[in-house]
Amino acid sequence: MKYLGGSQYYVTFINDSTRKVWVYFLKNKSYVFYVFKRWKKEVETQTGLKVKCLKSNNGGEYDNNQFKEFCSENGIRMIKTVPGTPEQNGVQKEGTKP
Repeated sequence: MKYLGGSQYYVTFINDSTRKVWVYFLKNKSYVFYVFKRWKKEVETQTGLKVKCLKSNNGGEYDNNQFKEFCSENGIRMIKTVPGTPEQNGVQKEGTKP
């Protein structure tokens, strides 16, 4: 199945605090890192706040040294949910810690 512009995949970023959602269509899953860096810069510039945590579905596109190093250098904690448990992929409830 193809999406916008011939893209086959998509990635969403959700702000747990505001519940705002961003959706990016991708031709390849390997673009997730590039899109995340662009999204982080845009969000931090617009809000004046820093991205502190990235929760992912344990997909391989998040499991590479370049991505891990970038998050570490920028103080972003990477949280991976247990494979096969999509219920863990939602936003955090108010007052709870990831």
